[in-house]
Amino acid sequence: MHKPGPRRLTLYGRQACGLCQDMHWQLLQLAEELDIRVDWVEIDSDTELVDEFSTRIPVLMAEDTEICHHILDTVALNAYLDIKPGPR
Repeated sequence: MHKPGPRRLTLYGRQACGLCQDMHWQLLQLAEELDIRVDWVEIDSDTELVDEFSTRIPVLMAEDTEICHHILDTVALNAYLDIKPGPR
């Protein structure tokens, strides 16, 4: 049986944004466990992206669905990926 590849997520941000770097690092740490791939998009490369995202970066998206912005919301990410939280 063929195993599907990792789910692709897109992180919109700026290199000079500390929150963006923090979220990117957190996602990279979770990538293997959650079976996700995170694609980084530098918003300053496209004026339409700047118009759409500049006041909310970082913004984590999956296709046309916004999962979270500013800080990593693991509850929202797990809900999107349909992962049930473990016992506390």
